[in-house]
Amino acid sequence: MKDIDPKILRKLYIPSPVSHKGDNGKLLIIAGSQLFHSASLWPLTVASRIVDMVFFSSVPTNNEIVTARKKETMTRESSQVHFSKNILRKNGS
Repeated sequence: MKDIDPKILRKLYIPSPVSHKGDNGKLLIIAGSQLFHSASLWPLTVASRIVDMVFFSSVPTNNEIVTARKKETMTRESSQVHFSKNILRKNGS
């Protein structure tokens, strides 16, 4: 595994602590099928790490899967954001 240069991390955009829902982007994803659940879940996971608000629509089965995992994903992402901010603080930014 390669170490990440702290200079690169300092260039990453960190949303303002006073930003509100949608200030850092909104996205609508319409994807998936009864047969291919991951076709909609992968872009949803990636998008949720890039923009503030992701609106999602799919077949009922996929919508249920997303609803069931929503709390888990939000908790994990919140932890990742705090972890990233702590790394940047420790590296002098």
